[in-house]
Amino acid sequence: MDKINAQIKIDLQKRIGKINPNIFGGFVEFIRDCVNPGIQAQVLTDRSFETVGDTEQPLKYWRCERINDTCVISVKEHTAEPGKYVELNTIDHFGGYVAVYQRNCRFIPDTPYVVSLRVYTDQQFCGKISCKISSENNTYILPLTFQAGAWIQTSTILKSINDREATVAFIVEGEGVVQMDDASVCPAETVNGVWPEVVERVKSLKCGILRFPGGCFADVYDWRDGIGSERAFKENLHWGGMEDNSFGTDEFMVFCKNVCCEPMMCINFGSGTPELAASWVEYCNGSVKTEYGAMRAKNGHPEPYGVHYWEIGNENYGDWEVGNCDAETFSKRFAEFANAMKTVDPSIDIIACGTNEYDAPMDWNDRLMELPVKPDVLALHLYSPQCREQIPQGDDIYYATVGASVKFERIIQDAARQMQAAGVPARIAVSEWNAMYITSSYRERTMEAAVFNACLMLSFMRCGDVVEIANFSDLVNGWEGACIVNDYGEVYSTPSYYAIKLFSNAESKYALKTEVESERYFVKQVGHIRDITVSYIDALACAAEHGINILVVNRDKNRCAEVQFVGEGISEYLLKSHKMISGTAYERNTYKQERCTIKDIAVPSGKTVIVPPCSVNLFYAEKEETS
Repeated sequence: MDKINAQIKIDLQKRIGKINPNIFGGFVEFIRDCVNPGIQAQVLTDRSFETVGDTEQPLKYWRCERINDTCVISVKEHTAEPGKYVELNTIDHFGGYVAVYQRNCRFIPDTPYVVSLRVYTDQQFCGKISCKISSENNTYILPLTFQAGAWIQTSTILKSINDREATVAFIVEGEGVVQMDDASVCPAETVNGVWPEVVERVKSLKCGILRFPGGCFADVYDWRDGIGSERAFKENLHWGGMEDNSFGTDEFMVFCKNVCCEPMMCINFGSGTPELAASWVEYCNGSVKTEYGAMRAKNGHPEPYGVHYWEIGNENYGDWEVGNCDAETFSKRFAEFANAMKTVDPSIDIIACGTNEYDAPMDWNDRLMELPVKPDVLALHLYSPQCREQIPQGDDIYYATVGASVKFERIIQDAARQMQAAGVPARIAVSEWNAMYITSSYRERTMEAAVFNACLMLSFMRCGDVVEIANFSDLVNGWEGACIVNDYGEVYSTPSYYAIKLFSNAESKYALKTEVESERYFVKQVGHIRDITVSYIDALACAAEHGINILVVNRDKNRCAEVQFVGEGISEYLLKSHKMISGTAYERNTYKQERCTIKDIAVPSGKTVIVPPCSVNLFYAEKEETS
């Protein structure tokens, strides 16, 4: 089989943009198990007993069991705090009991779990409270302590469990009134309730910044539902299902701290108000002397979080979005939101929902630039190539996908010119990006997706003078995340995860002018990708701390490439290392085996290297020492 011959010309003296670590950012959204079980390690659903059922079953997500009709189970509202609790009013008939339980709860065998419950009993209660965890083969009885006449948080340890699925029941035996709230069953070894391996993998990604809580979900999210001891259990109005809001603002901030990332908030433009947005800014950034800063302190976080980036709106140009509107309406409302938020904290940067040519007319951005209160940063969303129809796995869809970054780089440059023409400093956040709608979700986890995402990162770096932030969608599970986590805490990383890690851990400082001479191909039209000419080889050289990084992607499915590095002064540099991710186009990782990972490759002595097909490569070179 023939090979591709390519030449990469590097201008060591010409920097074309500073590389912000935030371009390797991530995205957390309440979609497709991104949060639970993706990030959170929690066994139970509706832990605060918020969702009412019917007469027979007072709770929707809990089943009830009672010895006879004299034992009453009911859901009641707290008087001194928001939210509900479940009340078990029992009468001891011949050693009977009353219980609430959930079936098919997922456990990791041979792992200790913390079981906790907030409980209240009246002065007359005489009996015992316990947690019973049972399966076909094993039963574990865990006694729970209580204090008559007061709400207390009680907890115990399940030292080990031998089952992957079991029933969890909270049981009351005896006579009297028992009230229950805030039930929890989670592994003992978590990092503030998050899977330890998720924390480790995200931290090692060095992704810089994390966006929360969406996405489309952000436009239906009330941040107040996710703070305090009582959390609202609500329907996810955009993606379906229910959310217990146990992972809210404070939990997200702790997660960001644990993975060494800066937080970025996307506020509710769709069903929210400027007042609601401003109150969230105050909760995050206000002093304890403010109304919402005092609320934050009451919730255990007296020091302000100092959130700098706030995004107003998400894809509000689209008819799929709550808050869908035209450019004029968005611009007017944007100004109202921005004014209210900056009144609370003038130091924040406001990111406006912008658009690209395939989602909405580019004059949407122009209207924003005409406002007296202009956005500090413009947001774009870039997904390729959005072929929703069932197209066979073939070369056309593959090459359109991996070549789409050519079009997206032009979109970034066009948006930057729009801002500059309006006298606004060009600052862009690609607040969502990934391969998407490649006929099936499995292809979105393959080397095909990794090659596209690597090329798009090269575009971000080439446009480093304007691209300030980029958020990979999603970080965990969700929209074909970087890490995939199941109910048992098993984790694997996709090829795209390793592509991001390869580039982010290189710690490039500046992009250098780089020209590629290589064989090219033409994309007529696939999805919204059309009429583009694409080089099989994409590359960018970057200045590092002590040397240069040369990032090379081979888009070709089948042919390797013989690549020569040239340029004035390049002969003085010696290749020190070659790290690579490669595989067949549709190869993917699994829980059992990760085939597409970062591998160390032996480097040649010269300036010519061989790059395999469908691969992402990082070469590092330093100046040869002269005696």
